[in-house]
Amino acid sequence: MIRIILEKKHKYFIFSLLITLCLVGFWILKPANVRILIALLAIVITVIGTAVAQYPNVKLNTVFYITILPLHLLGGALMSLLVFPNLGTPFVVASFILFGFIFYVLYLVNNIFLVVNDKEDTIPLYRAAVTWAQIIIIIIAIPFFAGIFKLPLTPYFQNGIVAIASFLFSVYLMWILQFDKDIRELRVEERILLSFFTSLVVFIMVTGVSFIPTEPFLKAIFCSSILLSMLGYLYNHFTNRITKRLMWEYLGISLVFLIILLVFAP
Repeated sequence: MIRIILEKKHKYFIFSLLITLCLVGFWILKPANVRILIALLAIVITVIGTAVAQYPNVKLNTVFYITILPLHLLGGALMSLLVFPNLGTPFVVASFILFGFIFYVLYLVNNIFLVVNDKEDTIPLYRAAVTWAQIIIIIIAIPFFAGIFKLPLTPYFQNGIVAIASFLFSVYLMWILQFDKDIRELRVEERILLSFFTSLVVFIMVTGVSFIPTEPFLKAIFCSSILLSMLGYLYNHFTNRITKRLMWEYLGISLVFLIILLVFAP
């Protein structure tokens, strides 16, 4: 009797492939009821698959954190297929491949944090994983925000969803930073307050440009630049690396994308 033993990397590949196939089905099949079923199936696979793939390192109190980014990645992909129906086939196929790759990388990154959480000590790959996590957050935020801004909702409702997503991204960042031994312990109340502050800043800035006629994608990039600056500020604040030069860099990044948004306004 042949016994098949799946390593974690094999599980990561299988679940990444399953979610990608769900997206392919969502793209090919047009009936609304079928798309709803596929979307629900993809969400279930994402949540359950994330827990199964990370076993035995995953715990009940960590499932929430490790599903934040995968669900936002899935949400951004589904909304992009829904609200941008005229995307070319080569672009969509390339996007599917990129989606599957990012999903796989997410599994790897989250696994590092779960191992650190189990061992209660950092490992050499930890800091690299933190850097990758911040990059992936912004990569996920752009299509997710663009999809939200494209939905037929009032600007304030759109901005509220974006603010909630920013809150969750901040919660995730501070969850992974708590494993750093060089950072003081972050109390739950402090993490919630700082996450709320991040979401408030994002909400205020995106509301400020809501009345400017522009493309959802440009607004999403500007919003993501604000999120990038806030998450970068939090990270450098906790690691005691805040400098005037750093603050000017974040301000410059935000201003550049604001100027782009204003220049390309119709």
